[in-house]
Amino acid sequence: MLTVVAGGRARGNLPAPASEFVGRLRELDEVHEKFRRARVVTLTGPGGVGKTRLGLKLATAVREQYSGGAWWVDLAPLREPNLLTQHVAQALDVPPHDGNKAAEALRDHVSNMPTLLVLDNCEHLTRACAKLVDYLLKGAPDLRILATSRQRLAVDGEVLYSVLPLSLPARRGGASDSSHPVHQQRSAEEQPHVDSEALTLFAQRASQVTSFSLTSGNYDAVVDVCRMLDGLPLAIELAVPWLRTLTTAQLRDQLRAHRFGLLQQEGRVGHRHQQTLEGLIGWSYEQCTPQEQGLWQRLSVFVDEFDFAAAAAVCGHDLDQPDLIDALGGLVEKSVLLCDKDNPTGEPRYHLLETIREFGWQELKRTQPDAETEIRQRHRRCYQTLAAEAGDNWHTAKQAIWHARLLRDHGNVRAALTTCLDDPEHAQDAVQICADLVYYWVFSGRHVEAQLWIDQALALNPQPTERHAAGLATAVFISSVQGKQAKAKELLRDYQAMVAQLRLDPTTLKFLQGTEALLSGALPKAVPLLEEAREGYRRAPRGRGHIHIALLFLALTHGFRGKAEAKAASAECLRDALDALAEWNISWARFAVGLARWQHSAEAAMHEWSQAIRNRLPGDAWGLLWLFEALAWGETRLGNYHRAAVLLGITHARRKAIGLDIGGLVPFEQLHRRYEDKVLESLGREAYDTAVDRGVALGASDAGVGFALGEDTGPTGGGPRQGLDPSALPTDKLTNIEREIAVLVYEGLPNASIAQLRGVSENTVKKHVASVLAKLGLRSRTQIAKWIAEHHQTSQPRSSPRGW
Repeated sequence: MLTVVAGGRARGNLPAPASEFVGRLRELDEVHEKFRRARVVTLTGPGGVGKTRLGLKLATAVREQYSGGAWWVDLAPLREPNLLTQHVAQALDVPPHDGNKAAEALRDHVSNMPTLLVLDNCEHLTRACAKLVDYLLKGAPDLRILATSRQRLAVDGEVLYSVLPLSLPARRGGASDSSHPVHQQRSAEEQPHVDSEALTLFAQRASQVTSFSLTSGNYDAVVDVCRMLDGLPLAIELAVPWLRTLTTAQLRDQLRAHRFGLLQQEGRVGHRHQQTLEGLIGWSYEQCTPQEQGLWQRLSVFVDEFDFAAAAAVCGHDLDQPDLIDALGGLVEKSVLLCDKDNPTGEPRYHLLETIREFGWQELKRTQPDAETEIRQRHRRCYQTLAAEAGDNWHTAKQAIWHARLLRDHGNVRAALTTCLDDPEHAQDAVQICADLVYYWVFSGRHVEAQLWIDQALALNPQPTERHAAGLATAVFISSVQGKQAKAKELLRDYQAMVAQLRLDPTTLKFLQGTEALLSGALPKAVPLLEEAREGYRRAPRGRGHIHIALLFLALTHGFRGKAEAKAASAECLRDALDALAEWNISWARFAVGLARWQHSAEAAMHEWSQAIRNRLPGDAWGLLWLFEALAWGETRLGNYHRAAVLLGITHARRKAIGLDIGGLVPFEQLHRRYEDKVLESLGREAYDTAVDRGVALGASDAGVGFALGEDTGPTGGGPRQGLDPSALPTDKLTNIEREIAVLVYEGLPNASIAQLRGVSENTVKKHVASVLAKLGLRSRTQIAKWIAEHHQTSQPRSSPRGW
């Protein structure tokens, strides 16, 4: 940990900070660590992100380590590269010299003792800075240089550190970049938790200019302001003084209306580009080449992250690929574009801070007013194509990759839909996007948003076409799984009429009728409809994904009815999912398998549901909700009423978060009510409410997963249960099946119980146990348990599918 030294009589000219430094403790430590390994470190990042303040804080903290002093040189006022050496020499009190002698005198001055030289704001003088830095380092072995710049200096031995905006606060009731939600039930007077660096800076600076205090009443507006300003410290500093005349809500509204006009302070001490937000961004714009400026303008159509392919498709129509790469790289170098190379999609992702994006879009409209419509349409076509590809690949081994990509492209999909809805002629393009992404919308818990988009698109252009029919089918499905059965039935009638009018294949109609019957509780009616749909999709050329969904819903119908057919249907569903290697399919198939075993063994069902959680697709909000719910049923049957109540609390929080009406999902609702009543009766109201409240708190975070898997050790957790993941066994000798068998042996289950649990013969289990013994060189089941206890390693569950 870096120790900050205050005061002291160290040599140098470091300026005193004008205000208290906020946050950045991790960054201070990381930059200090880089100085242990490098002689020149450059802090890079977009304008206003706080590079100067971070550099000053670090220099102040370490200055007493440099007997030659810690020297600060502000390069922002300097425009002539030829005067750089004299400018630096003057800051270090080196007597003036002519020509090359000036550089020699400066080098001699910093070579006598260990010296720290801070060059602030180098971006407009990078070549001159690089030349001087290289010259000084070669002749002054004890010299260390800290630079701040929107792009690297490109000198030998230079180490870069990217300074990011301040961490952003949570929106009320939802997770954020680095924080916990603030609960809605707080009174307006109560002080909410200050949960981020941006919020801390805003509250601190605001309290210095007015009688501001953060309350539950103004929290949402402050959060919106911090997020609109991207957590940029300078932008927050420019916004806060307006609280002398505006409320936080008014400040937010004014920023939305005219951000750049509001964020300026006449008379503010500092350079021109530090007095207004527009000047700050314009300073970066001036450093770009004309080609980079043009690309910046066009890239501003992206409201969220994007990859190179999207940039080329939308913005590269007048650039050869090498020129596009050069311009894109130049914007990254100058910290206009932020680049994320470490993400689930496996390829670099770029994004513009909102302030930078808005500046670029304004420049586009100012300099190329006729280009706006064309760029928006190219953007629409790009994400319409992406949606189609995602739909085609959803039920494949690429499902997780596409899900991760859609999550990161969600804002751009929204923008494409908005472009479609701005022109009724493109309304059916919006319908098609929604239809292609139906499973993404539903199973990531975005039912409400999906319903809004599809309703608007259908209303704008209701012409009877196959696209419109696909949109109606999408709307029916979304309404059904959201629990809005009255609306689903109304839309289903419209869809049935259109199928007849256009003479469409009735397979999807049968599927939707079966789905509506299942979720309305008409289980016997659902069976033949879903069977017809399954067979119809098997005859379709692109029906694999639809086959799986029809098969899944058929298996669920048998399972809720408690029929023997559930075992075969769920087993077929799981085989199909494993063949596809699609995590969401595998997780839901395991839910169906557990439901099939529910009538005979709560333990067997819960084991399957726990595996389903481990196999889940990250972000599957809808599926995880029902797995928590199912485990609550199982805990109730086993008499673990406190755990059941906590799980019911988790499901309550998650249902509320995604806007799910359990009353319209009759089979789920019936089991929920039955076991909820049993838990309440067993615990009593006070204990029940306490446990449910705990579950509500867990439901807002990933901690609920650990609790559901028995990895919780809190007062109602009872210690770990089924907490060992088979994938954690430290050996490659065993197959996945043998790993699961070994863990069940470790948990003390006899062969007969394992056979019942896994749905196989006892003889099959014996063969697997014998294989485990032989591969591990052991002689008994006791030795298997002992070996696992001594050698298993704790790890996160794998996201890749496991199973029979």
